[in-house]
Amino acid sequence: MDVQHQSPSSNVLVARMRKPHGQGETLVPQLIVTAWLVPVFPAIFVCARFYTTRRILKSKPKEDWYILVALIFSILFSVSVTIQTQYGLGRHLDDLPDFKNTYTKYLLVSAFGVTGTYPIANFFTKFSILSFYLRFTTSRCFTYTVYLTIALVFAFNLVGLTGVLYWCQPIETFWKHWEGGKCINSDTWYIWLLGINVVTDVIILLLPTFIIRPLRVAFAQKVAIGAILGTGGFVLGVSLFRFILAIQGREDEDRTWRLSFNYIWGMIEMNVAIICACMPCLKPLLVRVFPRARWLRAVPQLRDLETISDASMTDRDNSIDVAQRRIDWTALRASHAVENDAEVAPTDLTSIEDVVNPERGGSGDRNQDKHQATAPATTSGSTS
Repeated sequence: MDVQHQSPSSNVLVARMRKPHGQGETLVPQLIVTAWLVPVFPAIFVCARFYTTRRILKSKPKEDWYILVALIFSILFSVSVTIQTQYGLGRHLDDLPDFKNTYTKYLLVSAFGVTGTYPIANFFTKFSILSFYLRFTTSRCFTYTVYLTIALVFAFNLVGLTGVLYWCQPIETFWKHWEGGKCINSDTWYIWLLGINVVTDVIILLLPTFIIRPLRVAFAQKVAIGAILGTGGFVLGVSLFRFILAIQGREDEDRTWRLSFNYIWGMIEMNVAIICACMPCLKPLLVRVFPRARWLRAVPQLRDLETISDASMTDRDNSIDVAQRRIDWTALRASHAVENDAEVAPTDLTSIEDVVNPERGGSGDRNQDKHQATAPATTSGSTS
């Protein structure tokens, strides 16, 4: 896998990979426990999310299905890791019996197991979070940023999903690289993908600031809203740690050992991200379970956030609309003044009702203006 150009022979490869390590040293128990214990927690959160949205809120948001797909592929990733432990994962290469056949099977499971499950789980988790953000669109710039982030997440996960198809030429060289062929440096490729993953996590963490900033609420409530919406970016620390691990172990040929740590933290990252994606939806359920928790009632729930966001957007749009209507109405009153050789005071150009209800209030003012304009002529005529 680490071959840069022409693949070496089997004897040379084994001699290069094998280094003295502690006999019998293993990480298999840690891998198994992580693979089957950690997914239990996001499964509970996903079930709670479905119960909250379906039974309590009486809604069926599409984000629920995205996170369910992410959970399924996270479990499949754990299955793949478990299978890999049967073929060397969690042990040193020099401890593997029947090295050539065992290591070949390990690479096969790694290629089509891990590579086929992690990118899908990662994409649908972030897609669920970003789709959730679109409920609180505050501007076109924010909307475009979210869509660009979705495109970036889709692109790099697609590259990760299809990576095994172009790592080596021919493809079989990936798991049979002692039989000839050309391969890219898969570690470098993997590090680049982890780096992009960290970048997207940073973007997801920062996006809620654009939702919170225009809200006309108290600072303490803004902090509470930020804590709710920002849960999707809390996984950034784990992603960054995995990125550092990949860089530090780049030169280590003992792949079945060093990748064990990365897989453990990869499972933690996926499942923590799923939990974080579910947390903003669970306040109604928590209020029902803990009805006396005052601090919990002070935290706004999903519908409250949507209402606050919509109200702020309405206020902002109305202020822009009001300003534009006032400009247009000022021009209209000025034209009436010129036609009737009258002066209109700047402070008497329009009223709030005219602006909010231009059809009703505006027409009334127009009729009143016409009446005022024709009144002197009628009076003078009657006098004469």
